[in-house]
Amino acid sequence: MSGSQVRIYTGPIASSARGGRREAEREAVRSLVARAFGPDVELGHDPDGRPYVPTMPGVYVSVAHCSDECLLAVSDIPVGVDIETARPQLERIAAKFLTQSEQAVGPHDIAALMRYWTAKEAVFKCAGIAGLVISEIEVRHESPCRSVATCRPRPHDGDVSDGEYSKISEKFSVAFPLVSPEKVVAVAVKEVVNMLITIQFL
Repeated sequence: MSGSQVRIYTGPIASSARGGRREAEREAVRSLVARAFGPDVELGHDPDGRPYVPTMPGVYVSVAHCSDECLLAVSDIPVGVDIETARPQLERIAAKFLTQSEQAVGPHDIAALMRYWTAKEAVFKCAGIAGLVISEIEVRHESPCRSVATCRPRPHDGDVSDGEYSKISEKFSVAFPLVSPEKVVAVAVKEVVNMLITIQFL
């Protein structure tokens, strides 16, 4: 099992920023990017909207925010990050984002659903697979702070037969660093690896 380092930068989203919520999120991301890479570096976005650093090939980033906090994850391998606060709607839509296997090990309280949701969102961002949906990502919790996730990429028409498609899967490691006691944060990287996670607060 190999290892990889993930740096997480976290800072507040200003509630009184000019331009409303969207501009407040952008400003929070700009502050974190400046903290991570310097004031002259800006993020770009690929055609699917995934962030990257145009001047730093080989550096991978992911961005997440909740109501009052923004995260930037930085790694030398593809990475995804998500943050979640307790939301009652997670209980209402659980059957839509949990796989049958995940539902079978329930019932799940809101804390468990937050772990599933953030893990799947982080894997979704890390995978970058066109056509992938959250319910196609299966999470297996191995400990309170570590999970393994599997997803199946959707092949282009004619690329593989149905039999071959059933064997296709990608694996991810998911960690749950403690950033805030009221929130759940999930970090996903490709393959099953050990992650060294460092957190820097603004």
